[in-house]
Amino acid sequence: MKKIIYILSIALIVSSCSDYLDSEPMTSKVNTNFYQTPADIEESLNGIYSLLNPGLDPFMHSFFVSELMSDDRFAGGGGVDAKIQAIAEFENFANDMYLQSWEDNYSGIFRANMLLESLPQVENWESEAQKNRYKGEALFMRAYYYFDLARMFGTVPLVLATEPQNLPKASPEELFGQIAKDLREAIEIMPDDPYSPEDIGRATKWAAQGMMARIFLFYTGVYDQSTIPVPEEEEMTKSEVIAYVDNCVTKSGHELVDDYRNLWPYSYATEDYSYAADNNLSWVGEEGDNTEAMFSIRFGALGSGTHNTFNLYFGLRMQNTYPFGYGWGFGPVNPQLWDE
Repeated sequence: MKKIIYILSIALIVSSCSDYLDSEPMTSKVNTNFYQTPADIEESLNGIYSLLNPGLDPFMHSFFVSELMSDDRFAGGGGVDAKIQAIAEFENFANDMYLQSWEDNYSGIFRANMLLESLPQVENWESEAQKNRYKGEALFMRAYYYFDLARMFGTVPLVLATEPQNLPKASPEELFGQIAKDLREAIEIMPDDPYSPEDIGRATKWAAQGMMARIFLFYTGVYDQSTIPVPEEEEMTKSEVIAYVDNCVTKSGHELVDDYRNLWPYSYATEDYSYAADNNLSWVGEEGDNTEAMFSIRFGALGSGTHNTFNLYFGLRMQNTYPFGYGWGFGPVNPQLWDE
């Protein structure tokens, strides 16, 4: 009798535990209770974009690294900034020196893959155009993150699904072929409305066309090719890219500002900065009125962990020369660049 009671007790415990473990999470969102509405998709898109911000430590961000490695800048900084000197001199400072850039980009790719896989389960779209806009943004961002990896590391594993995989490095043809495929689809399905300030911080058809031109120039130049092979589609040709650029110029609404100097925040300081006043400068701002910007990463102008750390790192070292601000002096410009 005791044995029967013991067995029944175990069964009750297991049954109760199973029911508890199978319940939906109450404090977090997972793919079983998320990606149900267009609002969920927009929120997940924000998560993809959020990885563009390097946060408090942009040392290993591809933009930061490529600037310091280029001939356009020196290392700069102070005597204790050994990591910065190492980047500029193509030296190794620590194990997994560029791990952050790798992880950030692949996190963005994973989030884009998750969104693309989850689109079929979403209901109540406002329109097919809304669905295509969100899908196009996710495709653009996946291509963007892969291009970032390609510039930083060369060829990398091509991950197009969320399930765990152990993949080798893709060939340049495979990697750039997929980038071109994603951008081509994004261009085809995204709306062709002219740019408006509401688009700031979001990928558009026009940003995808511009990125395609950049991808094509990079791939054909670095790998000495004339076209990009696209999987299961016709190859990307120079004439197709030119057509994209022409369409962007004609229909996008993007154009150069009247005075190049108005792109920079010093142009707003007309009361305190005589150069700005004497030249009748007027800053275009950072709320979408800059028609030159085809794809903007939405950082504030202040240099801090929650705003734009690049402003802080590249600013004039240990000086507050208003309106140029205070900085750490990384990457001073090579005088040869100015002379040229």
